[in-house]
Amino acid sequence: MNIPVDEYKLYTLPNLLRRFLETYLGFNYPASTGLKNRLENLIENEEERKLVHKISDELSHNENTERVFKLYNTDEIKQAIELTFKAFERDETKKNYLLDLKKSVGLPT
Repeated sequence: MNIPVDEYKLYTLPNLLRRFLETYLGFNYPASTGLKNRLENLIENEEERKLVHKISDELSHNENTERVFKLYNTDEIKQAIELTFKAFERDETKKNYLLDLKKSVGLPT
């Protein structure tokens, strides 16, 4: 999947991804605690899960000025978004949700 995205907008996506995942996974898996644990319910592959967690957790918090001004690898950010979408595509029960989500933000379905 190759999603066309404005490179500048990619810098705001880690925070949006984290908020989306925390809300979605928290609602669907309330017994699990923490984003890292809840991601296990969505992404089976450990390496993919680690990348999505890194992007959605580490890059979504600007805790100091060094992090605020550092430009991160947008390829990793794109990959984390695409891995999250792929996780929804693999599960038939989540596929309709993903299609509607993509439609709501103007992405091709």
